[in-house]
Amino acid sequence: MPDQSAHSLLDDLDTRQDAILLQLDELNEQVERLLKQHTIGLRVVGDQQDDQDPRPAAA
Repeated sequence: MPDQSAHSLLDDLDTRQDAILLQLDELNEQVERLLKQHTIGLRVVGDQQDDQDPRPAAA
């Protein structure tokens, strides 16, 4: 049977792991949000460039 200090160490490591996993989830959400904003921004810029296309429209 593990001694108390080993059990306490496992509890501490488990708590730290949970905190790190929570931070990773939060960072992942931030990255996904930024990627979505960037992708939307690229679409808006692309649409604006299409609107300002100097080539004449085909008749």
